Formats: sequence, structure tokens, C-alpha cells
Amino acid sequence: MIKQTLTALLFVATLYAPHALAADTSPFVPTTITTDNAFAENTVWYTFQIGENGFYISQPSDGVINLRTSFSMLDDADLWCFVGNNTDGYRIYNKAAGPSKVLAADLSKTGNTGGDAFVTLKEANKLNGFASLWTLTKSDKLSGKTSYFLQVKGKNEWKVNNRNGKLAFWTTGSDHGSSLQIYSSGGTVEVSPKTGTLSSSDSKSSYKNLWTNNGGVPLTLSVGANNMNVVGDILQLHSGGVGRSTYTFSVPVGYVLKSVSLDLQLAQGGNVTVNNNGINLKLTAEKQHLGLDAAKGTNAISFELIGDNKPVKVTNVQVVVERVKVKLEPQRTSLSISRILP
Repeated sequence: MIKQTLTALLFVATLYAPHALAADTSPFVPTTITTDNAFAENTVWYTFQIGENGFYISQPSDGVINLRTSFSMLDDADLWCFVGNNTDGYRIYNKAAGPSKVLAADLSKTGNTGGDAFVTLKEANKLNGFASLWTLTKSDKLSGKTSYFLQVKGKNEWKVNNRNGKLAFWTTGSDHGSSLQIYSSGGTVEVSPKTGTLSSSDSKSSYKNLWTNNGGVPLTLSVGANNMNVVGDILQLHSGGVGRSTYTFSVPVGYVLKSVSLDLQLAQGGNVTVNNNGINLKLTAEKQHLGLDAAKGTNAISFELIGDNKPVKVTNVQVVVERVKVKLEPQRTSLSISRILP
């Protein structure tokens, strides 16, 4: 393998804490518990924030989940995952508590319209009458925010609620106090026609200008004109009629891109060059590897295709996305390019 390493200056937008996050296009991606009682390696973790104040739902102390803070450092105690589906019900796990405990509810206590029926974590094989299956429905009670109601399966009136600073229920209705914002903590995203949705500024065009991740990580790949298409399940990029197109991987405020890795090769010949901040690489029929790394993270990473409007195959695309914990400073990103020889 012939490898070239190049450095390009890329300024990072100033980002802030997760309270400003854009909502995920889908609420979550379920995971599995392995045969040796561990979370699957590709588990996507989420935070739950309840009500207008956005209090984080965390691992309980003394059997009760206290709702006290709208700030999180994304510690394991604040991270949750789902196993199952929304028809049969989800089991919800806390990362710090591990796969042996599930989010559960005692439905035997109905006083104060459910206010004394606290939601907690219970041993999955020792529920002792507690319910552990949950479903989600959309909420429109938090203005300008995507939110959901979380209720016990088969008990649609039993929606989790902030009751005097504790996670409990409200059984006589649902409002902003029962509305949850569900945000992904990030992960590695594969970019391909199978993992995302391609859309176009012209609904009649077979060429597209936007790829949107179908999973819980809010990642997009965009280009100004309809210069992407799919042939044989492979995404193809073009420089367009003007011979120059900018392709941008991006995430909303509250997330950062840590790295982008992809392979590029000409599909039908032509003279096409990849440009990143003035550094150029001429593409050939051989696969060439493009790697962009941002150690501190950035909202967007871009590259240009310049030259003939010929299709360029893009494969093995892996993008690492993380949630923001602290304010970011401007920093350098490194670009590495490798030619893969037969």
C-alpha cells in the first residue's frame, strides 16, 4: 500500500452543551443482549430528558430516579439503550447498571393519579410483579422540540412523569411534564444506500443531493446539486455539469464529527480530482483511501470533486460521531490518502 499523509487547516464552529441538540430523525436504534450477558458491541446509547426543564433521567439512587439537573457529562449513569420493538415493547437498560437490570414500574400503586408509583431499575429475572415493557408515542407538548411519551406497554394512560422531582407516572392525562427528548450519544455510522435515505431537490430526478442516516445518529452527506446516484447498491458521486462539487458530512449543534474514512475510485474513467483545502489527489480506477480526522471534533467535514462529470464510486464509508460535552476550540484536522494496490 502506498500511503500519503497530508495536513489541512479546518476551523471548528463553536459548539455548546447538549441542551441545544437537534432532534434525531428517528428516536432510537434497538440493540441486543449477547449470550454472555453483555450489551452488543454496536449498541447506540441515548440520553432521556424530561419536561420543559430537560431534566436528565439517570441511574437511580436508593431505588428512586431523582430529576435534578439539565446538564450531563454523558457519564454511563445517564446513558440508556433499547432492546425489542415498539409493537411488542422495549426493555430499557442503563449503561452503568449493566444488562442485568431493566427500567421497571410498579403498577399496583395508583394513588395520587400514579404519583406514588415510582419508576426504577429492577433485576430483569426478579421483577416480582413490576412491568418492564415500554412503548413510545409522539408528543407535541414541547414547543419546537421533537419529543415522545413513554408508557408501560398496554397501559397507554400510564406515562412517565416528573412528580415532585422524581420519575413516576401521571394516569389522568399527558402534557409537557411527561414529554421526553431522546438524544443519541453518537457512534460509528456506515454511509451507504442501505443505511440512509437519499433525497432530491427535484422529486422527478433519479440523482440526489442529500443522504440522511436512517439510524439514531443525526448524520447527513450533502452536495449543492443533484450529483449523487446509486448503481448496484453502490453510491456514486459526480462533479456535476459545472465540473466542481463540494460534498459535506455534517451533524447538528450538540454533536461533532471525529473522523471520516472512505474509498474512492473512478467508475467509467475520466479526469477527476479530489480536493481538500487546496490539496489535490487525482482519482483512478484503483481504490484510493481518503481519511479525515478531527481530534477535537467539528460540525462539518468537506471535500471537492473537480473535473469531468464522471461517476466516482464511494465505498467503505465510516463516520465517527460524538455528543459534545464541552465547548470546542479551533484546531487542526489531518487528512490521509492511501492508494490501495492489487
